[in-house]
Amino acid sequence: MLNRRRLPLIATISLAGFFNSPFAGPSALAQAAPTPVQSGNGAEVLRLATRIGIGPSELLTAGASPADAAQVVANIHNWRIAHGSTLVLAEEALRTASREEASAKALVRRDPNTANRAALTSAVNSLAATANHLKAILDAAALNAVAGLPEQVRSSLVNIRAASSVQVPEYLKVVSRSAEEWVALRDAVERSSSRLSSGQPAHAEDATLLTNAEANPLVVAAKQRLESLDQGVRAAFEAAISALP
Repeated sequence: MLNRRRLPLIATISLAGFFNSPFAGPSALAQAAPTPVQSGNGAEVLRLATRIGIGPSELLTAGASPADAAQVVANIHNWRIAHGSTLVLAEEALRTASREEASAKALVRRDPNTANRAALTSAVNSLAATANHLKAILDAAALNAVAGLPEQVRSSLVNIRAASSVQVPEYLKVVSRSAEEWVALRDAVERSSSRLSSGQPAHAEDATLLTNAEANPLVVAAKQRLESLDQGVRAAFEAAISALP
């Protein structure tokens, strides 16, 4: 089990100095231009694609083709037609549950009597259940978004999404790892970046861990795709978004 210090997996670390690291990849060095702002269905599909972590950058990293990118846009659009209202209701339920939890906490701070503490427990449980419900809906949307794509592309997209909060180069995320493995890799990147930025060599064990991670064939291919800065996937994604009615 991870210790309490590391439970907020990766989200709080800083990669200052990462630009000087030999492990810094294209996702750290050159951010792609954002997809142009859309309106109507295009805006909603783009919003959902961003929420589920399946956009042009992830598609390129995963090895998707321009045709795959257009398919993803169509899949998300069709999912929204069928389930968009369910998503809206779940989002509103989460906002309501969050407000109710905040109110219950305020009541307990003012008067921590038995009734107020029980109400807070109920509100906390309700918020957790509502958040899990919304997560399940977004997970279903993500699964639907990659339907019909080549198996390896689908697998890589699933892995990238699962590691979305991990602050390591994007190309490393195409491989599935346990939470413990991600923490170890994250820490190795952070330590190596810090040491290299101050002119010190990386620790041998960190260098070995990172070298082994980058040697994975799927990672090698993903890194090469990002280094190519090929705009075909992004162009196809944006064209499909713009073409929505």
